[in-house]
Amino acid sequence: DGLLRDLLHALQGVDSSCFRFEKAEGRFVVNSSYILSRPAWHLVQHILHLGNLHMRLCTTTTATLEADTGRSLCQQALSEALRDQLRDFYKTLALLMAKISDPVDAKVGPPELTLRRLWTWLQAPLERMQVLVNLSEACVPLRGGALASTVYGCSRVGDLLAQEACQSILRRVLAPL
Repeated sequence: DGLLRDLLHALQGVDSSCFRFEKAEGRFVVNSSYILSRPAWHLVQHILHLGNLHMRLCTTTTATLEADTGRSLCQQALSEALRDQLRDFYKTLALLMAKISDPVDAKVGPPELTLRRLWTWLQAPLERMQVLVNLSEACVPLRGGALASTVYGCSRVGDLLAQEACQSILRRVLAPL
């Protein structure tokens, strides 16, 4: 339970006793005093990759919204749309946190959420987060029509999840134009 709870905290960008964010490396690392088996360590690394992507996306959107000058309305709209996408991610994490902290089910049988089940639950958010990070980093230097064109280009891919996310973002980015 402690490992899963700390992983869910790391996915929200919060340091814990097991994991901490190393700014120099730009990623979460496992505390050296915490011992994991090799299979568990690999799963933890995959899950922490999602936390690293989350931190990159939060950094990009926060920098855009907090900049005093030089940011276009389209960039601000993109950052707000990306933050809306992050709300869905936070809802998933809240659901998973509820599965961990439900003491009634723990007495009845095996835990409802294990490390493998957590990894399975996080597959779709990981794919979506990768799309969002790629999109946000591709659009950092762009403004106006070039930014909208890049978002449109990202929405014209074969992945339905990426199409859906980028089309939703595109509608928001085009509003200022």
